[in-house]
Amino acid sequence: MVSAPLRVYQSLRVGTKPLMNSLIVITADCGLTLIFPSPWATSNLRSPTSSHASCLFKTLDPYANIFSWFTKDMPSTPSWRRLNKLNKRIEQLGHQMTPSLVRKYNCLHRQMYTVMRQAEEKCRDLAPGKVPWSPKMQGFWDRMSLWKLLLKGKKGCRVSLRKVRRLMKKTELPQAWRKSEVDLDDCLKQERSMYKQAKRTYAAQWRKNFLTVQTKDAKKHQWKSRKARDRFFRLRQMKQREEARRRRRAQSKGSTGGLQAIQIEEHLPDGTTSLWTITDRRLVKDGCMQENTAHYDQTRALYTTPPMAKPLYSEFTGDSAESNSLALLEGRYT
Repeated sequence: MVSAPLRVYQSLRVGTKPLMNSLIVITADCGLTLIFPSPWATSNLRSPTSSHASCLFKTLDPYANIFSWFTKDMPSTPSWRRLNKLNKRIEQLGHQMTPSLVRKYNCLHRQMYTVMRQAEEKCRDLAPGKVPWSPKMQGFWDRMSLWKLLLKGKKGCRVSLRKVRRLMKKTELPQAWRKSEVDLDDCLKQERSMYKQAKRTYAAQWRKNFLTVQTKDAKKHQWKSRKARDRFFRLRQMKQREEARRRRRAQSKGSTGGLQAIQIEEHLPDGTTSLWTITDRRLVKDGCMQENTAHYDQTRALYTTPPMAKPLYSEFTGDSAESNSLALLEGRYT
C-alpha cells in the first residue's frame, strides 16, 4: 500500500507539442510510478490538443473505483484545475500524507494491481480457441499436428523429420508414417471431429480433474518408509544447524585475522623510539588499518608520489609530457 509522499504531474510534453495529457503519480522512494491518460483520470474528458483517444480500463474489483475519490468534491472543476488542486494540497502539507490522501492513493494502487493482473490473465490465454489445458486435450493437439505433418510430406512439402519422430513417439503411433494420403486425410478429419466434441463437452471437466490430482499429489508426499522420512528430516535439520554455525562464525570473526599482537613505535621524550606491544583487539585493528593506509593509499599518507608532486605535475601533463617522460625513462631527465 502507498505510504510515502507522492507527486502528481499533468501534461507530459516533448518540446512544445503535448505528447499525451497524463496523470503521473510517483512516490518519493520510487516505489510506485503510474502513467494514466488524464481523459480517463478525469471523467473521460478529451483534450482538444491531443490526438490520442480516451482510454477506459474496466475492472471487476468493486474496491478499485479510485477516481470517485478525486472527482467527488470537484464535479464542476476543469480537469487541469482538479489535478492542480490536488498537487497544491500535497505541497501545502509538506508532502505529508493525510489519512484521506492515503486512502485515495491506496485505492489507486489497488486498481493498478487489478489492471495488471487482468492484463496478465489476458496475455496467458491459450491460443487454440481458449481451451483449458489438460493432458487429454494435449493428446488431440499432438495427433492433429502429426497427421498434418505427414500429409504435407505426402504432398511433397518439406517437413521436420525430427518433429515427426518426436510426435509419433509422444502419441504412441510409430506406424503412422506408413498410412497413405487418403488414410491420413480421414484420420485428420476424424480427429478434428472428436476434438470439437471433447472441447464442448469434456475440456473443462478434464482440466478440473487434472488440477485436483495435482493438488492432491502436492499435499500428500509419499515416503517409501518411516526410516526414509526420518532420515530426510534429520539431514535437513543438520544442514540448518551447519548454516547457523557458519553465520555465527562469519559475524563473530574479527577483522584482524590471526593476529594476536602487534608492535608499534613509541616516541620517548628524549627523542628516541621504542617498540610497544599491543594485544587489545580494537587497538590491533586500528594499527593494521593505519599500516595498510600508509602502504596502499598514497593520497593520504605522509609522503606523496614524486611524479604527481606540484613542481613536476605541469611538466608531465603539458605539451612536453611525452619528451619529459622519455627522458625520465632513459635516465636523461634533470
